[in-house]
Amino acid sequence: MILLGGLLSVKTIAFLTFCVFAIAAVGYLLGRITIKGVSLGTAGVFIVALVFGCFLYPQLSDQLLIGEETSYVSQALKIVENMGLVLFVTSVGFIAGPNFFSNLKKNGRLYLPYIIAAIGVGAMYYIMMAITGDKGINEMPGSANLRMILALGCGVIEWKVFGFGGDDENETVDRTKLNSIISQAKALNTSLFAEGAKEILDAGISEAQSVADNAAATQAEIDLAVIKLGRIMTTLPTADNNFAYSASASTSFVSGWESLASVNDGRLPGNSTNPGAPRYGSWGNRSSYETITYTWNSKVSLNGAQISSILEVVRAVGAGEMDLDSAITLLTTAFPFGEQEA
Repeated sequence: MILLGGLLSVKTIAFLTFCVFAIAAVGYLLGRITIKGVSLGTAGVFIVALVFGCFLYPQLSDQLLIGEETSYVSQALKIVENMGLVLFVTSVGFIAGPNFFSNLKKNGRLYLPYIIAAIGVGAMYYIMMAITGDKGINEMPGSANLRMILALGCGVIEWKVFGFGGDDENETVDRTKLNSIISQAKALNTSLFAEGAKEILDAGISEAQSVADNAAATQAEIDLAVIKLGRIMTTLPTADNNFAYSASASTSFVSGWESLASVNDGRLPGNSTNPGAPRYGSWGNRSSYETITYTWNSKVSLNGAQISSILEVVRAVGAGEMDLDSAITLLTTAFPFGEQEA
């Protein structure tokens, strides 16, 4: 190839190098072209390389000759291939390297056994293969039996590690979470939700139940069913935008005569001393505080919370509407404690 009116002659390896950089440049420019928001990106280089190989391979082969007839284009392209692999691995290293070492440092105790096991199994496999193929083993007594044992050992490693003849049909799956979330969904009081919520929930339960009943379901399918049903439960529409209805409630302590379920049953007691509905209480426990935890099956965003608690007596005493003795009498009558405990 003659460039610049004969000032520059590009031949042999220089021609190959020129072609590589030309393919990269043209491919990059092609990848930058955007049509209706769609562009090829780095795939443009791949497409240009395919076109070059289809139409210009003979010209490249003619430039890479030993003597007048023998071409070494295949060997030269092998070098380009290896260079491309090196550049690719290097770029991946620059991108993933920092995160790899930080993750290794953070989760070293978890990764280290797997790394050691992988290196050990790989080393054992190649040592066994090398010994099996060594001609000198024939001079050892019992070489035939030893060679057979080593070959069988290599076969077992290939089967169990490299996956030949895998045993996916015997995969053990865990349906515990799926069965648990189906039970939670069936326990939801759909009357607390907006119109149409029951149909949405029933369809989600039916789909999840079909996966749970499918003996051939994989663990991935079971895990996906758990996520889908959890999302349906969390996003069920409610008339008053109360997310508590779809949550599971737990507490550090609840009195035996009180009800934990009352914290998300949609019912508000009329008053403290004669509620007319189940209520939550921790009377009888002498800890400094108690906790109530709401747990959803998928992420939710809350913009507020309301708590209805027993404050009427305290407010009445503070406002002078009730004396302290009357307040103590009222509390000890409403709740089964002695005066000293109250």
